Amino acid sequence: MIELCGGNSSGDPQITTWTVTIRDYYLNELKTNHEYRAFPVVIDLDRCVILVGGASKLDAIKAAMTFEVIVNTTFSSTWKSGTDIVATGDVVQYADVTGIVNTLTPPDFLWGAANNMTLESKSGSYTSSTGTVDLTGETIPCTVMLLNWDPCITKSFDVIVSGFANATNNSSTISGAASTVAFNDYMWTGTGAFMFTIPMTNNNAALGMQRFLAQDRWTEVCSRQRPDSNHD
Repeated sequence: MIELCGGNSSGDPQITTWTVTIRDYYLNELKTNHEYRAFPVVIDLDRCVILVGGASKLDAIKAAMTFEVIVNTTFSSTWKSGTDIVATGDVVQYADVTGIVNTLTPPDFLWGAANNMTLESKSGSYTSSTGTVDLTGETIPCTVMLLNWDPCITKSFDVIVSGFANATNNSSTISGAASTVAFNDYMWTGTGAFMFTIPMTNNNAALGMQRFLAQDRWTEVCSRQRPDSNHD
């Protein structure tokens, strides 16, 4: 605010230290206590630190908001498959995607990237009029992303899995089954993707109202919801 009003704050190390202290408090809440409401707050505070001559911790903020998604599916059913009219089978699939990071790119601010997941059949087979095919070890390249991040109002975020039709090997015979059997209840209508809503829990009721004391002065930070924002 000093800079915005035409002043020079870079010459006062106490202001810099004070701003860093506030930023680091919310960063610690995010990293240590998984208080995800702190994410938008600490992003803004990091900009304030830079403004008064301090060092950014944007990499640490991104690291605190980096996720791993594990997908397990098990199903047994009859489905339409490839050149076969119907096939009956059972499949166990698994995927583990690490390092899912938000690049902070507007307007969507998504976590993830295209074709970042490989769904592998740990076991299974299908049987049709042409015989039985073992599906063990078959893979389906697909995409997993995180979006709709809202720790304040809905207290949830969404995980989207898509791109099952990319397979060109025997696993293509189960991509349809994965769509119509394992994930059917989570179909995102009209998109060809599947959406899973994950709840979040806020543990620190006083996160948005804190006092930081130093000698005979104190600073109060109160983050309130703006009319055009989903963040506290």
